Amino acid sequence: MSAPTALKSDKGQGNDRGPLDGSSSEFSEDDTPLAARLNLQGTYQLNDTRKQLPRPILPKKPGFVIPRKKKQANELLQVSNFNTRDGKELLRNVFQSYRDPNVGASFKFDKLELVYNDQLSKEYQEKKQCMRNEWRNQRELEDKHAFLYTLDRDEAKKICEAGLEVGSATISCLGDPSMGVYLCRHADVISKKPLPLNSLGYLIVFKVIKGKVKPVTERLNTTSTDLLEPTPNFDCHVSKSIQSLPANTPLSQVFEYSQYYFYEFAEEGDDLHVKRPRQCLPYAVLTFSLVDPSAANQELPIVQVSYTVCTATSQRSLSLANYLLSAKPSVILVHCNSAVITF
Repeated sequence: MSAPTALKSDKGQGNDRGPLDGSSSEFSEDDTPLAARLNLQGTYQLNDTRKQLPRPILPKKPGFVIPRKKKQANELLQVSNFNTRDGKELLRNVFQSYRDPNVGASFKFDKLELVYNDQLSKEYQEKKQCMRNEWRNQRELEDKHAFLYTLDRDEAKKICEAGLEVGSATISCLGDPSMGVYLCRHADVISKKPLPLNSLGYLIVFKVIKGKVKPVTERLNTTSTDLLEPTPNFDCHVSKSIQSLPANTPLSQVFEYSQYYFYEFAEEGDDLHVKRPRQCLPYAVLTFSLVDPSAANQELPIVQVSYTVCTATSQRSLSLANYLLSAKPSVILVHCNSAVITF
């Protein structure tokens, strides 16, 4: 009679243990996945369909925005001072370009204007990059200076705005002017004829990339069919005879022989040459007049300086005992031996 009792005890113990497969008959929050529990928060039951509660739309606060500064367009020609770094560097390049300091002694620069032309500057840098991609050496990529003289300020401004275009020159000894442009090598040799005293003029200073230079034999008194064309794989023509000209050479011949002839080839066009070589960039305009050097040398302080002067045969370093700065900050005078270089 004890067997039923044991069976009953086993049955009760079986109920305490629950199902044999280990599952629980009661729902527990711990048995609910975390993602489901998170989804249960903020929901409500409607017709046995679980829907999310809409989130309240808060008004968007406007954030602080830094106002963008409008870029002001620079004027084409901006007046600068000779005492600035750019002004001093420019004058030094002018000094170094002189062929004859005795002639340069009569130049008196009264005003300096720097050229701001973003388009021409961009094309100048693009041309330099193109030459760099051609594995040009560093000497061919250096920035040099060349000069152009004009009596007309409007013409100077036009050149600074549009650049120097082919066909603007009246000389042709180094190349066809319809395929290239001419610029002066020396700042004191800028005209075929001597300039009269007290005459006002404008000297446009160019930054140039000479690139590969081709010395050529000058062609004088030639017809349009005999003009020298630009040389392929070169960027500039210069005279073969410029360094051997005698001291008594006429000014007109010195002017023509001391020119740079720049050109640039193009893939398209009638003559395969660009109308405006990109390696010639207008950089500054100097307003000057010619004065008597002896009259300008009075009551000026003296400062020691030295620089290089180009002569007809070579370049030589001259120690200038007198570097004179006048009371006017835009006028600089320099003594070289017995001559005075006036600016």
